[in-house]
Amino acid sequence: MGRGTAVIVLSASLFYLAVCRDTPVGHLQPLGHHRPADGEIDAYDYIISPQDFWEKYASKRKPVVFRGAGNRSDAFRLWTNEYLAQHYGELEVKLEGKREKLGKMPVGEKGVGRDTIRNFLQTYVEEDKYIVSQLPEPMYKDVMVPPCLLCGTFKRRLLEVNLWVSSGGSRSLLHRDADNAINCLLAGRKDWIMIPPGQEHLLSMAEEDEGALGGFSLVNVQAVNLIKHPKFKKVHWIYSNLTAGDCVFIPYGHFHQVRSFDRNVAVSVLFARLAEFSSEPDCPQNKSLPEWDLLSNQHIAWSYPGHGKMSMGNNDPEHVRENFLQRIQEDPELDGKLSKEAFMMEMVDIKSLPRRPPGESYGPDFEESWNSLDKEGRGYITVQGLKDLSHEQLQKLT
Repeated sequence: MGRGTAVIVLSASLFYLAVCRDTPVGHLQPLGHHRPADGEIDAYDYIISPQDFWEKYASKRKPVVFRGAGNRSDAFRLWTNEYLAQHYGELEVKLEGKREKLGKMPVGEKGVGRDTIRNFLQTYVEEDKYIVSQLPEPMYKDVMVPPCLLCGTFKRRLLEVNLWVSSGGSRSLLHRDADNAINCLLAGRKDWIMIPPGQEHLLSMAEEDEGALGGFSLVNVQAVNLIKHPKFKKVHWIYSNLTAGDCVFIPYGHFHQVRSFDRNVAVSVLFARLAEFSSEPDCPQNKSLPEWDLLSNQHIAWSYPGHGKMSMGNNDPEHVRENFLQRIQEDPELDGKLSKEAFMMEMVDIKSLPRRPPGESYGPDFEESWNSLDKEGRGYITVQGLKDLSHEQLQKLT
């Protein structure tokens, strides 16, 4: 080796060492390698009472795992591919690619992002797709609801039920959802990483509407670039490894990332963001558990029959009522009544639309919504009138 070559090799080696020394721990490694976890998510081998679930977890937006809770569902035993194809094969479901928001939307028997359960099960191992869909109502009878949701305010505010099926190897973005959920794994394994609230400024968030409760991080969860996202080094995280039968509570607004292994089937029951919880009128007062009950016996705000349009991701109808009442309370000029103008402004906010100049119409749909509430043409709705709105009326507004 010549003298010049030796100098070049030495210089390159020194440069490599300098780069390695300055490279953050976990750079270009999967999410979770940037620092040790703060610990595991709390876990129980039993279901706690609705009151304790509220006081210890839901009210604090703190996740918790219930080991084996999903075993009570017939779906845990019955939902083999053969059973699903035989009993529910013609039902339609929504598809996504295994790498969330990356690549093309998969095409199923019913078009882009839409498939029958039968066709999906015949093709999902070879193709880049998995089911993330509202659970068709005919499948409700195979699913038990965790008793911590079966009384009081929880029972009255069940919003939606979702189905997840994959051949394994799927992974989500680091994201947060707008509603609470209890997700029960019926087959396979899932690794959950959760990031407690208050760290949004460290996560390199994608741009969202102001006040949005959902959203996702731009960080590549498979290779976190800590040079591009230097603040991410400070992010604290906790985790849980779930196996078939385990259920996890995911609080609204709580960032999480999920990796699935083996054939995966899960059902997620979404429920409302609650400012308070009442155990009246049907929770046992000694904090004992309500009876286990089928999903088919529950009132779900947004259900899906298995064909036609899905309402996946719709707002909680009761939040509409709450927002109207709050607007009246906060604006003394309304004098205890919701005016047409205030109604329009609230509807614009609910639907995340831009506001228009005073006097300019928001179109016939808004006018029709107002007229359906103010049938007497008084120009306002009273507090009692808002409280008397039916669930169906609120659904139409959302």
